[in-house]
Amino acid sequence: MKWMVTCCMALVAGCSSPASRTTPTYLPTRTEAQKQLEAAALGQAQEKCGQSGKVAVATQTANATTYECVSPEDPTYKSQQAAKPPQNPPQ
Repeated sequence: MKWMVTCCMALVAGCSSPASRTTPTYLPTRTEAQKQLEAAALGQAQEKCGQSGKVAVATQTANATTYECVSPEDPTYKSQQAAKPPQNPPQ
């Protein structure tokens, strides 16, 4: 009899509590997610290329971005750096 009351109480308590949310409250948009993935891939490419004294250059094709290790003196790398907007130093 005691176990029956205990089980019923546990069942009532378990069913009366609200369900917990396991999904995040913020999901990035498709564009934000794509930018995050590309930034991570570029970081990995830069790290890999840096081990051999080179730099990573991104090339965009139809729906993919490829990364290539080139010398810092390579014209492709210089043109990519010239196209970037200047970064403001923290004040």
